[in-house]
Amino acid sequence: MSGFKHVLCALTELHKPDEVIAHAAHICRCHNARLTVLLVMEPLPPNANMVMESFSYIETFQSMQEAAKERLEQIAEDWRDKIQFDTELRVGHAFAEIGKASAELNADLVLKVAKTDLLDRLFGSDDMRLMRKCPVPVWMIHHGDSLQCKRIVAAVDVNYHYSDEELAIRKQLNENVVVQAAQIAVQENAELHIVHVMDSHIDMIVYDGIVDLGAHAYSLDEQDTKHERELALQALVDLIRAANPDDIIAKLNIQTSVQSGIPRRDIPQIVKNLSADVLVMGTVARIGVPGFFMGNTAESILNQVECSVLALKPHGFVSPLIT
Repeated sequence: MSGFKHVLCALTELHKPDEVIAHAAHICRCHNARLTVLLVMEPLPPNANMVMESFSYIETFQSMQEAAKERLEQIAEDWRDKIQFDTELRVGHAFAEIGKASAELNADLVLKVAKTDLLDRLFGSDDMRLMRKCPVPVWMIHHGDSLQCKRIVAAVDVNYHYSDEELAIRKQLNENVVVQAAQIAVQENAELHIVHVMDSHIDMIVYDGIVDLGAHAYSLDEQDTKHERELALQALVDLIRAANPDDIIAKLNIQTSVQSGIPRRDIPQIVKNLSADVLVMGTVARIGVPGFFMGNTAESILNQVECSVLALKPHGFVSPLIT
């Protein structure tokens, strides 16, 4: 299984950056990956030049950037004996600059501390925008998260009653979720839990309230549906088994679970009950338009969990930040 090759550690402030850099360094060591630490500075308010003379405005902003760059370089020097990394400074809206930088620097993972301001939910609005629009996987951590992971949860949607085009993308996304989750579990010597919550009623897939793609796609009873989903989970486990020797599989202690309920309510509860350290999940489900938005279920789950989250996009996702 392939790991990460270039991690972009995104900072939006320089107050106590060592915790998130330590997380990024840990991931880079596990995957033998390159590290870049990016600081994004918000521009001065649009009306700032109206209350300052033009020269003073420019001088102030330039001095702020120079001071920030010097601080970044000092941080890199402080870490030189532990891990070497490149630094990058950008000015603009954080989610947009982080997304663009990830593409321009050929990073394959963004790591960031989630905002937990009182005015935000668990994942701040900028964080959610980043998860929706970043062209590469986003790993959100929280202050105080342990570097050592003991339990990894891979949440997948193995309802495959879709059109052929969407079916292919959903299967690919599920495979990506379990492969990445297994990669982390192998590196961390952690348990791997693969979970699926199926709707307790016959699935009604309605796009934008207009096009019904699955109201009568199947009429299996709940027991048959559960068996169908269990077989789909087993196929994902077989994918992991085929890529790893038996001794690694034994250490992973792979466990699968299919439950009937409401995904947006029950997946966060499963994560909590397992005391999971990382939730790996796909954040985009609907297809047809490059740069499509995160599904409501994924967004609801992300706003409820308290562990770190690795959010993945499906193959073919085109970020609106780089088009």
